[in-house]
Amino acid sequence: MKWMEIRIVYEAPDPHTAMDLISDIFTDIGRPGVVQETPEDEPGTDWAGDAPPRSRERAVIGYLPENDQLSNAVSILSEKLAFLEKTCNIRSQVTRRRMDEEDWAESWKSHFHPFRIGERMVVKPSWHSYDPLPHDLILEIDPGMAFGTGTHATTAMCIRLLEKHLRAGDRFLDIGCGSGILMLAADKLGAADMTGVDTDPVAVSVAAENMTRNRIDREKFHIFSGDLTTGVTGRFDLVCANIRTRIICDLLGLIPPVLAPGGILICSGISTRGRDEILAQMRVHGFEIIDELIETDWVALAVRATSHIKGTENPPSAQPPKKTVT
Repeated sequence: MKWMEIRIVYEAPDPHTAMDLISDIFTDIGRPGVVQETPEDEPGTDWAGDAPPRSRERAVIGYLPENDQLSNAVSILSEKLAFLEKTCNIRSQVTRRRMDEEDWAESWKSHFHPFRIGERMVVKPSWHSYDPLPHDLILEIDPGMAFGTGTHATTAMCIRLLEKHLRAGDRFLDIGCGSGILMLAADKLGAADMTGVDTDPVAVSVAAENMTRNRIDREKFHIFSGDLTTGVTGRFDLVCANIRTRIICDLLGLIPPVLAPGGILICSGISTRGRDEILAQMRVHGFEIIDELIETDWVALAVRATSHIKGTENPPSAQPPKKTVT
């Protein structure tokens, strides 16, 4: 399959807000998984000794499939960037590059090595070997064109919160499942079953392949293409959404019907600048924070519905939230 790489280099008075606004454009045209580059980024330990050089520019990079919708998507992108320049003083320069999926994959595979997240999780690319320690839980993935290698802070924080809050036998729902990495983690931690939903059909296919690659019983998982909770049936003990701040705000009102009594919602993909907005919306929808992680410019929250939310009978007593900054 052929893709169009769209690289948007930008300058703005508030670069972090600009990054979110430009990333939201890709969400609006149906390609929410983007690469974000900033001069502050430090290569993680997962890149081993051959890390790519630190970016000298601020950029958002997205990938659009070359199909009959490409021209319209590029037009919308250009219009929205012009609007951001006019209203927010976000100046941008766009470069495009056509590429095969195989070329894109090979361009970063040589840098991606097995690495550890949290206490027990080890993410292992499918093309690498790894000698596990006795307590290791191995997540073998090939993300293809889907978001979710575990290298990004938002994904890593989700996995760390899953380790703390998912109990054996829980039903797990991942909204915006990407490569399926969080579903794999839930399985390793003892989830009874896993459901994943993503707006991107490519991500749905990649996630299913990764579940099969990890020898997970086909009867144990269900992955489909959909928007947020549309098409989701049943209730889940733990729901995870590693998506953008704006989309989480839209999602909060849809969570109670799919969250089991006493269940936990984990939200990540929240910028530090969007934290107060999310907290305000959570209060409106009756959620209390039970855990929080902060890493660089990102926030992840674990929350539980309070007693006045319909369908959350017999909620646990409130606990003061835990907050961890790394």
